[in-house]
Amino acid sequence: MVEQKPSVREKIILATIEGIEEQGIQSLTVRDIAQRADVNIAAINYHFGSKDNLMEIALHQTIDEAFVNMITEELGQKDRDPASALCGFFTALLSGLRQFPGLTRAHLYGPLMENDFRGVFPVRFKTFITNLHQKCREFFREMPDKEIQLVLMEILSAVIFPGLTSGLFEEYTGIDFDDPEAQKNYVTHLVHRYFGEFLSS
Repeated sequence: MVEQKPSVREKIILATIEGIEEQGIQSLTVRDIAQRADVNIAAINYHFGSKDNLMEIALHQTIDEAFVNMITEELGQKDRDPASALCGFFTALLSGLRQFPGLTRAHLYGPLMENDFRGVFPVRFKTFITNLHQKCREFFREMPDKEIQLVLMEILSAVIFPGLTSGLFEEYTGIDFDDPEAQKNYVTHLVHRYFGEFLSS
């Protein structure tokens, strides 16, 4: 079977994602993207109209791949026990944060640096956490909704912050947040700490 080559549009989006990860969203230029995609600047303008539009499409694609895939792959498997599903999900999140720090910073730039919650990440995060909350309601029918909200906020905070700034904690805790086994052990600790009494019920 012959493998299809990516279209010009797909090449530009992939080059943009790579550029955001390696250079940062603030310093990446249209010229940089064109060189990475091996196209001229006119092709970028033709397919996307503007750099801002291209950036938004690239960020949407990475959010879809991250959030949707994690929900589907880790929490969507039938007959998987809640502890295993949640540990798999939060470990995948932590791993993604450590693997793609440039993209993570790009997604959080607006909320953190400009107090702007209208961008791609804040809007998609609302859907993401709603879906995650729904899965937890299915797992823990006896757990009050408000408790689920607080627990998810606490676990997500405990995953995202070290995921972004692991160097602040490594010397103190001895945890290497880039090590897959350490990631798994850390997340397992969190899940059992916050959901513990409901995991066995």
